[in-house]
Amino acid sequence: MRYLERMQAFLHGQATALPIGAARIGVGIAAMLAAVELSSVLADLDDPAVVRVPRFEWIADIPPEAVVPFLVLWMLAGLAFCLGWNTRPAGALLIGLLGYVLVLDQQLYANHLYLLTLMILLLTLGHSDASLSIRARRHGGRETIPAWPVVLIRTQVSIVYAFAAISKLNLPYIAGAVLLLNSPVAGIESLPHWIFIAAAVASVAVEAFLTVAFWIRRFRTGAVVVGVGFHLIILASVRVVPDLITFAVLMASAYLAFFSKISPTGSGTQPREAV
Repeated sequence: MRYLERMQAFLHGQATALPIGAARIGVGIAAMLAAVELSSVLADLDDPAVVRVPRFEWIADIPPEAVVPFLVLWMLAGLAFCLGWNTRPAGALLIGLLGYVLVLDQQLYANHLYLLTLMILLLTLGHSDASLSIRARRHGGRETIPAWPVVLIRTQVSIVYAFAAISKLNLPYIAGAVLLLNSPVAGIESLPHWIFIAAAVASVAVEAFLTVAFWIRRFRTGAVVVGVGFHLIILASVRVVPDLITFAVLMASAYLAFFSKISPTGSGTQPREAV
């Protein structure tokens, strides 16, 4: 019966809007970080020394003189989305800009940009500006929103961590070679190799834990602490690249969907307990 109730919650239920409003703010920040991250890459596309791998020959490149206006438009759309001002047009524009970058060249594709696109889509369709937004302040907010985007965001978090854990189940990673090669710390190679093996195994265990822990109410807060700490350790222990920062902000924002209380009782009913 409990599974039928959860299915009903997915199809017809309502979820509290406040955590999703906060998630929208975080995803808007991640979108702006992604624009900064791509600024140098897009500027280099016209360099003859850069190897191009176009995904579709018929898609026009960004002219060099249009890169700055393109990124400014991206930043403004990200800011509007973050503030909850004209959220749906801003979200649609961000999806279009991200989609264009993802199909422009195969070397521009990145998993976190694809995830960012999905998150913006769900938040745009899910009335994420019902709370903590300029729109809510001017026209009145709502306590609840449809539950289905919230459930899909939760599911996406588990998919990301499950795939990350499974993809690391290979000998080079488990043997610690990947961590050793990507560490920026001078002289770290002199440490006993078992430390890198232990760290590799621990990272897989953490991602496997995060795959399921958010769905268990009593583990939820601890999962946030573990998840945020895990991403901070990654940023501190490997060569920091901008996409890791964007990814960390994006995942931390997605965690908030698990704190939106879902009710299976139909629209207009105040959710009574977190699902």
